[in-house]
Amino acid sequence: MNISKKSELKTDDEAVFSVASKRIVYKAIMAFNKETGLTLSLDHAASGVVIHFEEFDYRYCAFVQNWAAHVDEDKMIASVVELDGLRLLIADYINPSMARRLKQRSINFIDTAANMFFSADALFIFVSGNKPKLKLISSDNPTGRAFMPVGLRLLYVMLTDVAFVQHSYRALSKRTGIAVGSVGAIFKDLTAQGYLVGSDVNTVQGARKLRGVEGLMRQWAKAYSGVLRKRLLIARFRPPEIFTRYDRIHFGGHACWGGDFIQGKLAGTTDSYPSTLYVTSDLKSTDQIFDELTSHGFISDKKGELIVYRAFWPCNSDGDLSLPTLVMLGDLYSNYGRHKSLIDPLVRRLMNQFSGSKFIS
Repeated sequence: MNISKKSELKTDDEAVFSVASKRIVYKAIMAFNKETGLTLSLDHAASGVVIHFEEFDYRYCAFVQNWAAHVDEDKMIASVVELDGLRLLIADYINPSMARRLKQRSINFIDTAANMFFSADALFIFVSGNKPKLKLISSDNPTGRAFMPVGLRLLYVMLTDVAFVQHSYRALSKRTGIAVGSVGAIFKDLTAQGYLVGSDVNTVQGARKLRGVEGLMRQWAKAYSGVLRKRLLIARFRPPEIFTRYDRIHFGGHACWGGDFIQGKLAGTTDSYPSTLYVTSDLKSTDQIFDELTSHGFISDKKGELIVYRAFWPCNSDGDLSLPTLVMLGDLYSNYGRHKSLIDPLVRRLMNQFSGSKFIS
């Protein structure tokens, strides 16, 4: 381990400091302090998650990432880079290969296994290869399941119709196609992270409620863009070199543009263009949609800018595919830097649906 000296300040205006995040922060701080003999502490007086490096009086604005090995690394790094001042990634576990990449990109980090990297004017610390003392996930410690693909599908149902939070595990299983045991494990994880109360009661009406809904929605959106959406990818297309008449492309209700394009148009963004397209699960309709794109000069290309995903939600009552507002939020989070100004207004719009709800703690 090399140690020398350096740093400054930062504040995170959008930290979702859940129970799970607090656990990671405190464990990572304790691991760092024990490994180095130096002192990091959480600055309780600051907004967001700010870490104080006491020996040098440096303050780092932190981005907390659970399941770091399972998320989109570039998006995770982008979330850190977007913070102001000195930046720090706090993760559950950073493996050696990821540690090298973060070091190459000058991303300061600490994790719960005492792996770390700090580099500043007169400070250099790099430790990697330490392994976590406990498994990060097991049947007895399911933290993170709620934000894996199956959990995200269940959360989608509850966040779009919050009354489902009080349904029995069996009813939720029937509604979503998720195994009853998995529903219970996901609820256990949500409880551990502070997003659910009363989850030990299976069928009693009024016992189970969501808590911290805004943070939960933001967390869902981040996980959707980094975990679930990539599993839905079915094709990519390269648009014509000059093409602006997206209104002339007709999908017959079997497809819809993604959230980045829709919100950009609503906000009057002049450079708005679609990068995502969702299609129904009907294969015949998918072929027709691809033919429609081709007729307008789009070319199938594995590196194309237009990415086509299979929609995981049902069509509306008219049989048409429309984009749910929550999925729209997930699309915006996929390119947070570009769409940051659109996210907060959309979150406020989503939060309005929970006003006065008896299903919220």
